[in-house]
Amino acid sequence: MRSDPKLLAAVVCLSFAACGGSSSEPDAGDGGAYFFIPLGGGSAATGGGYSATGGGNGGGGATGGGTGTHTFDGGTFVDGGTYGVPVDGAPSWRERQVLVLTNAVRLSPTDYKQSPVYAVGSPSLNTATVLSATYPARDPVFNQQDLNHSARQHSVEMGTFNYFAHESLDAGTPGARIKSYYTLSQTYGENIAAGNVDPIATMHQWLCDKATGTTVCCADAASCDGHRRNIMSGSFKALGVGYGFVTTSTYRAYWTQDFGGVANPPAPPLVDGVHLLSGSAQTRFVANYAATGPAESLTLMLSEDPYPMAVELGTSTRGTWFVSVPRGTGCRPYYFAAVDAAGRAWRYPAMGVFLTTGEATCTQEWLP
Repeated sequence: MRSDPKLLAAVVCLSFAACGGSSSEPDAGDGGAYFFIPLGGGSAATGGGYSATGGGNGGGGATGGGTGTHTFDGGTFVDGGTYGVPVDGAPSWRERQVLVLTNAVRLSPTDYKQSPVYAVGSPSLNTATVLSATYPARDPVFNQQDLNHSARQHSVEMGTFNYFAHESLDAGTPGARIKSYYTLSQTYGENIAAGNVDPIATMHQWLCDKATGTTVCCADAASCDGHRRNIMSGSFKALGVGYGFVTTSTYRAYWTQDFGGVANPPAPPLVDGVHLLSGSAQTRFVANYAATGPAESLTLMLSEDPYPMAVELGTSTRGTWFVSVPRGTGCRPYYFAAVDAAGRAWRYPAMGVFLTTGEATCTQEWLP
């Protein structure tokens, strides 16, 4: 029998002024344990979940595309070094999904909560008191490898040893663990969740923060909105996402978000991108763009074929772009290309290609 999903949030800072007060309050939530560790803000909620997987076929047209296409020569891109390239498999495809979704809501919180694609959970995020003016649009957070490793280690440990808490198995605090990996900033925070394989459902858990005994999402700035507060905090510039899946554990799927106050450069306008398995027949490709001027275009290069992308959330200057294509029958290589207002071309990842993990029997994630 599957256990109901659950989650926890905490913010930890070495500077008390940056975090505010601290307290803890255990409580009983809907369908499972519910733990509130503010340490500057934190709460928990429970929610349902689903897994978006399935087969399908390739070929056919794409939806959501723009009007212009660009073909790119690798020599024309701005040199992004190794930006976006996984290191020892991190971030994984699922971890990158949560990174992209986190930036989608940060860049365009109102559009996100009204989206029929991303805000599909229950209770509804689309209320006047959720992702309101209290949490305005923010700059994106950039993937940070050391935070990624901290988050991955914790998610895998929780699943392997079948427990659910911010504290590590040796009773170490989340702050001690994060600091053992991440030294760029004294400001950091953490969200954890369990029970959902699907990243959209996991994001809904964190963003809803349903209070104990209620049937609606927690209101902005209430004592129960700690996960949302972390995700929308302007103090955070870096993020590492960790995912662990252990079939013999209580919740099977374990997620960790570790945030940091400083991100390593570079910070290109083509922030990130990923594919999502949409239903059983479509694969949805999503990328975030954030600059001081509008993008001239964003293009998905899928198996060397260009698919123009369209703005889905926010604007062409700061927003989320997408294109949906028919599901493929195996691994397909892809990357994203953007042309900024100055005519410069950017590539994500800067080197190599992602693969369409989850399409048919495809299990590979990246090729150099």
